[in-house]
Amino acid sequence: MEAERLFALIGPKSPDEPVVFDCGVDWTLAANDDELLHVAKIAGRIQRREAAIKEMRKDIKRVRDRCIRRRRRQKGKD
Repeated sequence: MEAERLFALIGPKSPDEPVVFDCGVDWTLAANDDELLHVAKIAGRIQRREAAIKEMRKDIKRVRDRCIRRRRRQKGKD
């Protein structure tokens, strides 16, 4: 019931997974629609930034692995 109310308020923004924040806990029951919308927007931003950070960490790992392989080739280990 609470999730349906939030979806009706927020609506679909993108085909991504819906943003999940502490729905149903005591503070959300006391929050008004504007506050819930604000929290949903912030939770979405956090989710997107965490995904971007995860991708950057993968990129760092690719560069690190490439450098390790190059160093090993130069030493004649591979």
